[in-house]
Formats: sequence, structure tokens, C-alpha cells
Amino acid sequence: MAPRGRGEFLDHDAGRLDTSFAQEGRYGDFVLLTGIEAWSVCEHHLLPFRLDVSIAYVPDTAVLGLSKLVRHLEARTHALQLQERITHNVAHDLAKAAATDDVAVFTTGEHLCMSMRGVKATAVRTTTMCRLSRTESDPSLAARIERLALPVRL
Repeated sequence: MAPRGRGEFLDHDAGRLDTSFAQEGRYGDFVLLTGIEAWSVCEHHLLPFRLDVSIAYVPDTAVLGLSKLVRHLEARTHALQLQERITHNVAHDLAKAAATDDVAVFTTGEHLCMSMRGVKATAVRTTTMCRLSRTESDPSLAARIERLALPVRL
């Protein structure tokens, strides 16, 4: 039997990524998932980092199965990674899968390479975002999504 651990994490199968449902007409508003937790491993320090992720998109001709939004994230996090690359790649993957460029992905990460070593900054969180098309260019849409997607910090 092969050892579990690193191989189990890196060889993770995210499952089917292609489930979508035809949509009759356009509803004009967005779908938003918040509170998604994902883990990855920093490619520079080989230490884990935890992400809180929000994903939004405006359906056009197809609606993605909700689990597919998370599966696209899982497909990108189970590797040696950078938070910035995960955010960018998930947004572009979902734009292709949903056949719409109106996609936004927000990630807020706690990096153990910052918390455990070096400066040992345990309260630091890194936020990255990738907003495509109207989720960036339409100020009203962008503001509504961002207000709901990003955690409030006191």
C-alpha cells in the first residue's frame, strides 16, 4: 500500500468539472458562493496555506452546478501553488466552463510560511482577486459582488 499524505493531497481527483444546465432567458444577476475553505501548499516554502474563497458569476446561456464551482477550485489547490495563481486560474477556468466572462474570484489566505517562520506574523491575511468583464467594468455590479464576497474585518 502506498503511503498516504503528500501523494494523497497532490493526486486528488476533483471529479467532474463539466456539469452545466441550459438556461432559458437571462436573469441578469449573479450567483455567489461564499465561505468556501480550501487548502494548498506554498511552492516556495512547502508549507500549507488556507484560503477563504468567494466565487461569483453572471450566468449567460448555461448555469453551472454549484458543486462545480468548488470542484474547479479543488482542481487548482491540490498542487504546489501560489495564491495569486489559484485566484487567476479559477476565474479563467470558470469563465470557460460557464461560457461567460462575467466571473469574479476572491481569496483571502492565511499562509503558514508567514505565521510559523520568518516574521511570524500570525494575524496577516492576504487577499487576491480576479474580476473579469462586467464584474470589474460595471461599477454597480462590482460593488454589490465585492460587498457580499469579501469578509468584514474589524
